[in-house]
Amino acid sequence: MMANEVELIAHRAGNRAGGPDAVRAVADTIELDLRLERGRMVVRHPRRIWLTDRLWEKWYLLPPGTPSMSFEEAAAAVDDDLHLWIDCKGIGRRLPERAVGTTAARDRVTVSSKAWWMLAPVTGREDVRVIRSVSNRLELAALRFFPSRVEVDGVVAHSRLLDKGLVTALKGRYGLLFSWSIPDAALGRRLAAWGVNGLIIDDPEVMDELRRRS
Repeated sequence: MMANEVELIAHRAGNRAGGPDAVRAVADTIELDLRLERGRMVVRHPRRIWLTDRLWEKWYLLPPGTPSMSFEEAAAAVDDDLHLWIDCKGIGRRLPERAVGTTAARDRVTVSSKAWWMLAPVTGREDVRVIRSVSNRLELAALRFFPSRVEVDGVVAHSRLLDKGLVTALKGRYGLLFSWSIPDAALGRRLAAWGVNGLIIDDPEVMDELRRRS
């Protein structure tokens, strides 16, 4: 951990075979991006183009036939000494509950989603840390000034939305605060100094630098 016990969360590493092994020495937590695809739970960050089998990531298409790993396989690859974070995509209300059932052997997992109705079935459980996700200023304002419709243990927000005052306000209202899209250690240290509880990071080298400088 860093000096102020900031949780380092590996983003996307769990979505590919062998990914957790590459970040085991520097990460506290492995995040899986979970989707429901034709009744099957799969882990992948790219989205599917509607009514096609093509996947896209930001501004580019992935090669045809790019596989998606099953959630069961991905979760099993995360050893018990690493915490498991499940970020639920889409609108399937029962997806978080189904995923938690698959990981019942673990003492505790984290489940996050932008949709409060997806989180509702897993709130109030001792074995689940429930985190509400926000990605734009409108969502952030709604969560800041109006109570969440479900009980949550914290909030995860994009780093571009945060400043020191917002960090204090969100932590005061919801407890834990996490942030994603941390491209470099300097930003990670600044967010940690403001009081952010956890950093979601793509690059293992950034996690390694934060770990070594703690």
